[in-house]
Amino acid sequence: MNHYEEGLNINKDSQKIDELIRDGNIFKQDKPNEGKITFCVENIKNLNGRIVSPILTVSNISWKLGVDSYPDNEYMNRQKFLCVYIVCNEDQESFLWSCTATIEIRLKSIYKNNDIVKNFQTDFDCDNTCLGFTNFIEWNTLVDECSQYLDDGKITIEATINVESTKGIKGKVEIDFDKYIKLPNDTVINIDGKKIHVNKEYLSLLSPVLRSMFYSGFAESNMNEILLKDIDVNDFIELLDVIKNPQKEVTKETVEILLKLGDRFDISYVIDKCEKFLMSTEDISFKRIFELIETYNLISVIYQAPSKLQF
Repeated sequence: MNHYEEGLNINKDSQKIDELIRDGNIFKQDKPNEGKITFCVENIKNLNGRIVSPILTVSNISWKLGVDSYPDNEYMNRQKFLCVYIVCNEDQESFLWSCTATIEIRLKSIYKNNDIVKNFQTDFDCDNTCLGFTNFIEWNTLVDECSQYLDDGKITIEATINVESTKGIKGKVEIDFDKYIKLPNDTVINIDGKKIHVNKEYLSLLSPVLRSMFYSGFAESNMNEILLKDIDVNDFIELLDVIKNPQKEVTKETVEILLKLGDRFDISYVIDKCEKFLMSTEDISFKRIFELIETYNLISVIYQAPSKLQF
């Protein structure tokens, strides 16, 4: 039997999590690319179907820890094991993402230094989201009355996740608009002699490019005014209007302006708004949408609106 089995079919309608676990499950994240799930499963002897932990997000990817018995109860004449597995990015609809991760799965013992620990490193992608061990521990050993892994009828399993690299994964920027739009203007941006008063803390939150100009060792950071070249002042005002007003809609007249400036200043919030518009609009031709996808690498549009991309 392989140490881990690919493509385990997770039953989303399996027994409810809150019937089998306590609220004490622990989710720990010390670094952006590392995290730990501690999953307590109650009444393991009566496990009936697959169950999974709540979601932990590491490197902008969702992770869950699942347990099951293998084989299931209909194969009573075969040796039974505890099956433990990791579910990676299960709800991601894109087929263009991937990540390389090292996983450590640990079944906790009631005795010190007696845990069962198994590891693997693998590449997850849209065709390979569920990996684990079908034979983590022999079932009778696990549930025996003298088992060192039972604590008042429950078991505790830990999964430590270390994400080494990702492709096609885009983080979401959460912004408290109420907090920032009320801040006073403290910086001047000069475009073709026209001065625009802005709050640099707010713009720095949204744009790594502007943050570098405001706070780094760039010459601009020591100037009373920030000079921006090769930008139409009205286009920049449109950009500011979108990022200062969450109710501001993207339109067919503004989407290309916003994509261009959002890409130039690396403002993911603006790019996301443009992607959502392109996924829903009927006012822009397929040809033009495809050109924008190629120019700005709009992965979300490719997989969220495939009907638009049919020749």
